Amino acid sequence: MLFEYLYLGPLSFVYLDDEAELTLSYLVFGNRPDTGTQFTHQLASGVDKNASFVVGGEILSLNRLFVEIFPLWIGILVHKLIVYGVGLGGTYLLCRRGLNCDRFVSISLAALFTISHFRLLQVTFDNGMSWALLPLAAYIVVLGTER
Repeated sequence: MLFEYLYLGPLSFVYLDDEAELTLSYLVFGNRPDTGTQFTHQLASGVDKNASFVVGGEILSLNRLFVEIFPLWIGILVHKLIVYGVGLGGTYLLCRRGLNCDRFVSISLAALFTISHFRLLQVTFDNGMSWALLPLAAYIVVLGTER
């Protein structure tokens, strides 16, 4: 699932409808040296940098942090690993402890969940952790109501 984001290093795969076209492009743009003003002429003929886009202006943004710290291909890979890991772990906990499934069934359903939806596989920068956190949130709600 993540092999295409890793095997060619800096020349690895970039999904056009998510990483290359929208969110990640803006995060890379926002990571460029600042001109000292909030207004930029480099985007859409001149706009307010933080008000021009939905993402990237958060106080704490893991996506922006990955783009700043790592080379771009490693940042994409780390982001995808975290999204898949949260989805896998949350589904496993929900099945294992919340629904009392055995280990094999729990890990099978968790693996199936990580490939079950388009938003979990490819459009992860636009949606962030939202889809991947659903099973973990359900597990917390189930665990919270049992106590």
